[in-house]
Amino acid sequence: MKVLITGADGFIGRNLCLRLQEEGYVDLIKIDRDSRTIELEKGLQEADFIYHLAGINRPKNIEEFAEGNSNLTQQIVDFLLLHQKNTPIMISSSVQAELDNAYGQSKAAAEKQIERYAAESGAAYFIYRYPNVFGKWCKPNYNSFVATFCYNIANDIDITIHDPSASVSLVYIDDVCTHALKLLTGTVDSGYKDVAPVYSTTVGEVVKLIYRFKESRSNLITEAVGTGFTRALYSTWLSYLPTDKFTYTVPSNSDSRGIFCEMLKTPSSGQFSFFTAHPGITRGGHYHHTKNEKFLVIHGQARFKFEHVITGERYELNVSCDEFKIVETVPGWTHDVTNIGNDELIVMLWANEIFNRDEPDTIAESSIMKKLKIMSVVGTRPEIIRLSRVLAKLDEHCEHILVHTGQNYDYELNEVFFNDLGVRKPDYFLNAAGKNAAATIGQVIIKVDEVLESEKPEAMLVLGDTNSCISAIPAKRRKVPIFHMEAGNRCFDQRVPEETNRRIVDHTADINMTYSDIAREYLLAEGIAADRIIKTGSPMFEVLSYYMPQIDGSDVLSRLNLRAVNFLL
Repeated sequence: MKVLITGADGFIGRNLCLRLQEEGYVDLIKIDRDSRTIELEKGLQEADFIYHLAGINRPKNIEEFAEGNSNLTQQIVDFLLLHQKNTPIMISSSVQAELDNAYGQSKAAAEKQIERYAAESGAAYFIYRYPNVFGKWCKPNYNSFVATFCYNIANDIDITIHDPSASVSLVYIDDVCTHALKLLTGTVDSGYKDVAPVYSTTVGEVVKLIYRFKESRSNLITEAVGTGFTRALYSTWLSYLPTDKFTYTVPSNSDSRGIFCEMLKTPSSGQFSFFTAHPGITRGGHYHHTKNEKFLVIHGQARFKFEHVITGERYELNVSCDEFKIVETVPGWTHDVTNIGNDELIVMLWANEIFNRDEPDTIAESSIMKKLKIMSVVGTRPEIIRLSRVLAKLDEHCEHILVHTGQNYDYELNEVFFNDLGVRKPDYFLNAAGKNAAATIGQVIIKVDEVLESEKPEAMLVLGDTNSCISAIPAKRRKVPIFHMEAGNRCFDQRVPEETNRRIVDHTADINMTYSDIAREYLLAEGIAADRIIKTGSPMFEVLSYYMPQIDGSDVLSRLNLRAVNFLL
């Protein structure tokens, strides 16, 4: 199919020719102002469809209106009728054809010629009275205020507005071309046609919107450029950007953790950002009441952790850039993300609202006095005594999980210690005592690991060198930080089972709390780093001080009929 386009090098012509080629109409006969009459006539002979887009709207003198509009159209019609052609024809006219001015009169006269042609030949005809057409490739500072304002504002040139309140009706070039293409299907009835949609606005509103497009490069706030008039105008404005403005810089903040960069903001649909984190770095540690976010790992590996701010329920997951998973932050849950890989972590982030520094809806985890979840493990009566005041403080200041392994458990003997010392009953009693030490140690490891899986503590406290302190092993495997009280004690006798336990736990623990300087020196000599050792002293001073009134008032001597020099303690 051969298609002839007059005015092929004009605004509408360039866009339409490109669309025709995209649709497979490659046999185009392009006529422009430099074409000779013989070329026009040859094209009219061969064409299967005619788009008559050529015309004059900015003449040097008023007579050119008739020459370029009505006279040219009459020339085309006369040639077609002379050669008995009935080629379908579309003409680009103007809403001004209804007005009493030279331009409008010339357009109206051209329409009459098309109607004459259709009446005499029976050809299909389509007359489009366009309002202001806007879009890419429209010549600025010529016939379109939209093109002029888009060009000037994109190129930092001042504009002049005579009447901001003036009403305008606009149609977008893509819609013009879409309607024109449908004519080739042969399913459109002849007559006067309209392009839809028509956008009704004012000159001032158009200018405001264009300036907001420009400002979006600095404030990052984009308009709703995905639909309707704003979409069309934004695309038009972009088409006038000079090549040196095809790019612009967005602000970013860099610190020891990595980079945070905001990319795009919207008035009503949130904002897009990205951040990076170096290996081992954790970002976040806050929660929101209403604000919510979506994270996408685009490079590296991340661990996301969540905790309900009321119930303490926890959830965590690992995500890599190979999975393309969206991770949602949920209001009322604290969340953080840690780079668990060896490469830089890069995460794309969408938030449902623009960050407001005055009302951020971003509450740091520390602001609600979140209690650290500590799991302490005991298994013998001496441990209960030495830790009695520590356990009480853990209950007061932490979310404390007390575990009794049952290593040498006797109900009555243990019960009296809990009662007399005011220590609450354990949350877990593991009954781990076995037939021998090896069996007990095995049961301690297995059963403590089950508690770790269930409770997911943030740290573990163990004391001394009993078989119960071997619970440090499953904690280490689960990457739970371990605090070891009474660390560094040494007898240097490998026949003593406790000596083995001490060394295992000392070298497993993250923090070793020694009672004495000599214990600290032993640990340093064994290669344990100084920043993993804290000298705390013995807790027995606090234990004796706290319980001294009860000790002084005890009737144990008379109750057991004990007299001086006839008993040993």
